[in-house]
Amino acid sequence: MTMFQPRSRYLTLGQVGARSGRHPELLRQWCAAGRVPCQRVGGSWMMCEDDLVLLDRMATRSHRPAAAPPLSGRRRLIAALFSDRDRVGAASDALHRRLGVDDAAIRSEPLGVRGLGDLGLTVLAGEVAEESVLDARRILSGFGGRIVAELDPPAPPQSAEPVPRRRAARVATGSRAR
Repeated sequence: MTMFQPRSRYLTLGQVGARSGRHPELLRQWCAAGRVPCQRVGGSWMMCEDDLVLLDRMATRSHRPAAAPPLSGRRRLIAALFSDRDRVGAASDALHRRLGVDDAAIRSEPLGVRGLGDLGLTVLAGEVAEESVLDARRILSGFGGRIVAELDPPAPPQSAEPVPRRRAARVATGSRAR
């Protein structure tokens, strides 16, 4: 599918699973039992994109665990390029809801070129725990984004501590206090 072809309004269960955080086999079982609105096309179950909202409202047997605190404490920046602005908001919400990413750590900006104007593309970037990078990649690509960067965040500027004057003078002359 090229960028200029209209996207299908129907999704496979793998695509639905990537967006909703549910396993495709569970979704298949729900489709077969009639718990979610699906259609059988050929040998595959398909779900209308408009019905994804229903999955968020469905209860599961167990409670989803809250996002675990980062084990290493290290963070990564991840960025994806989207051609559909509506999906940018949905992907941002999913990062916040499923990975516990703070709203202040997620930014989106439309791309434009001077003289050409708006290109119809939007970059979504966020800072996630290193342990959650794979899940963040799945979420962003599940909503139609193309991963364009995964980087270590810039180190905060470190201020050089001034050496006290008296000590600096002693170090320069080689004398010691006795």
